[in-house]
Amino acid sequence: MGLMSKGMTGASAAIGLALFSQAPEFAQQYRQRLGGAVEELRAVVADFDRDAQASSMSRAQALEAMAAASQRFTRDRGASMTRTIERFDGLFEQQTSMETSGTLTRPIIVLRNPDTQVLEGAWGIFEPALPLTLPGVVYGGIGALVFAMAARLGVCTTRSLRRRRSDRLLGVGRTT
Repeated sequence: MGLMSKGMTGASAAIGLALFSQAPEFAQQYRQRLGGAVEELRAVVADFDRDAQASSMSRAQALEAMAAASQRFTRDRGASMTRTIERFDGLFEQQTSMETSGTLTRPIIVLRNPDTQVLEGAWGIFEPALPLTLPGVVYGGIGALVFAMAARLGVCTTRSLRRRRSDRLLGVGRTT
């Protein structure tokens, strides 16, 4: 392996290390924003449930009554409340998964089914940090390995293409 390809492999590994090592920190910031979103939606859903109970209805009955209402506003409000409750349920489930999982799996949980609003909010305030935790080291090592392997594949492919081109230009392997 030549000096240039070693340099490219090393630089790629360093980039992979730097990028992937941020995954646990980003997951932590996502988790914090997720907690805030869950608490806000919990208050909205609880208010709706209280209003339904005050009218001697369950949540499902109140949503059905809103869906069947003659006024468009009431039907639209019922539809938006249904979406809010579904979002709350999904975020609560994700929060529970994050709380019960280990720090190594939290970035994977975020990637599996991120909430767009929470993700954009976390990304908007994300500040890279020097990872001094085991998850930071593990993800950094994985990133370094993946990027180094990709660089090596690129170098090998480029060399192979150059050899073929050179062989064609020199007529190597031709019989007349």
